[in-house]
Amino acid sequence: MSDTILLVEDDEVQRKMLSSLLINKISLPVIEAENGQNALDILAKDKNEEICLVLMDIHMPVMDGIATLEHIQKKYPDMPVIFLTAEEDMKTAIQVMRLGAYDFLRKPPDPTLLHMTIQNALRSYKRKHKDQTNTISATTHNSDTFTFNRLVGHDDGLKNIVEIGEKAAASDIPVLLYGETGVGKEVFARAIHGSSGRAQGPFIPVNCGALPAHLIESTLFGHEKGAFTGATSQLPGRFREADGGTIFLDEVGELPLEAQVKLLRVLQQKVVRPVGANKSIPLNVRIVSATNRNLQNEVIKGHFRQDLYFRLNVFPVTLPPLSERRQDIPELAKHFIHTFSESEGRYVHNISPEAEKILTGMSWKGNVRELENMMHRAVVLCESSEVTAEDLEMIQMLMNVREGLEQTTPETIETEVGTSPTSPYDDLIPNIAEELQPPTRTTETSQFSFFNDTGNLKTIAEIEKEALAFALEHHKNNVTQAAKSLGIAKSTFYRKLDLKKNG
Repeated sequence: MSDTILLVEDDEVQRKMLSSLLINKISLPVIEAENGQNALDILAKDKNEEICLVLMDIHMPVMDGIATLEHIQKKYPDMPVIFLTAEEDMKTAIQVMRLGAYDFLRKPPDPTLLHMTIQNALRSYKRKHKDQTNTISATTHNSDTFTFNRLVGHDDGLKNIVEIGEKAAASDIPVLLYGETGVGKEVFARAIHGSSGRAQGPFIPVNCGALPAHLIESTLFGHEKGAFTGATSQLPGRFREADGGTIFLDEVGELPLEAQVKLLRVLQQKVVRPVGANKSIPLNVRIVSATNRNLQNEVIKGHFRQDLYFRLNVFPVTLPPLSERRQDIPELAKHFIHTFSESEGRYVHNISPEAEKILTGMSWKGNVRELENMMHRAVVLCESSEVTAEDLEMIQMLMNVREGLEQTTPETIETEVGTSPTSPYDDLIPNIAEELQPPTRTTETSQFSFFNDTGNLKTIAEIEKEALAFALEHHKNNVTQAAKSLGIAKSTFYRKLDLKKNG
């Protein structure tokens, strides 16, 4: 049995992009189908049962996703089906979950989330077949055995927290992780799991804040066939999938009170009763939960059960924001550069000292996740073997251009010299601004167009030229404000103006 994914998508461009993502990111073979009928024909010819999972769009010609799912449920009841759905199709997504789909992801799917969902679905599929001789992949195994010594910065800003986490990993004690959004709570939870005696068991992450209200109980605890209208097959639920391993309840504070009652029963009795079942099923699951809320305040407000709080908060761990572990920023940046350089096929291997200085001076309200996103953009835009200060300035400029220049970057990014209001360039500003000819706009909030008059994408140089001109016009030739709104130092703004004038 080879772990082959059947990708069903009628849009050829999206299908090719998803196929490339699956092959390069997850290292699994892919068979493509353009509609539901085509997919059923391929499954019928799969005599060796190489196909282990179907990743499918909902809206397709000839046969749509729901009709295809019904056929798959009849002929291949154990086959996990993951749907790709648009933002406006949430009601349909709930319907397909009730019909027996394993999960659904919004388009375009996040690569990391897609990877985790697929590996969990494949693991569930193999358990049903009692096939213990094949592993999902070396990548999956490495992901499941992520330990604390693989955490970037564990010798610096996270050292004390890691020591606490290692103590927690030594037992099955419930752990509650506190921390701002983006600090890496799930990564830390994976390290606890990988450093524990359950490392060879499954790690099942659940974003409680993203669960549709009507599907919380069924998703967490499973349901029996015929338990409710549309339940045409049995669903084990996330807790049973985590049996023998760890379940990670992210944003547990988002659960409604009704779901909290049922979760408390599972924690107290260590059993789960699927919707429609007549008896409970024993569980052997380690609980790690996380929140960015103050659960004590939520208890006082009546939004969170006190008894559940005590059950989850047995071993609390607070993860510091990135702004409190700035010594780790350069190492984290290099780690992300290396990761994205490989995934994007680029040859970027370092970051300049000037760029490091900018990064360590930023506020990082989005924490590690914000740094990760910035390094991804930097790798894509970088034209040399290292990320430079100008690459970071260009990223800030492009982001502010897309937002209509209404947002400003942290003042700490303006660290270069040359901010004197008496620069020799000041007298040239009105003339240069006129020569640059900013694009016309009908309202104050109009955004730039990234296309030229011929319908082609503008070059970076053209976008930069218009951004400089637009910033000057927007701030009435005030260079200080124009530079700040573009996320670059005033001296850099002067230099770019001079280059544009001479160019």
